[in-house]
Amino acid sequence: MDRLAKGFTAPNVIKMDVEGAESEVLKGAVRIFESVRPLLICEVHDAINEEFVTSWLEGKRYRMQWLDSSPRFPRQLFGWPVERHESEFQI
Repeated sequence: MDRLAKGFTAPNVIKMDVEGAESEVLKGAVRIFESVRPLLICEVHDAINEEFVTSWLEGKRYRMQWLDSSPRFPRQLFGWPVERHESEFQI
């Protein structure tokens, strides 16, 4: 994702549904999340990706909220940078 963003305007919002490859996509998006600080809507497909995604976002200083009440996968996660207040979003 970082490589692709070099040739285009970096996104302000990322919607990710990659069928279980969430952790791999985020590993390739470090610069985008550190510099642009986009919002993230991510479908998480399993417990391993849930642990990686939530830990990775916390490490990048993101807050997050699950968009569905069911603990079953796949689940939708909304993430935003800590410097933005959640009242900006209707979650």
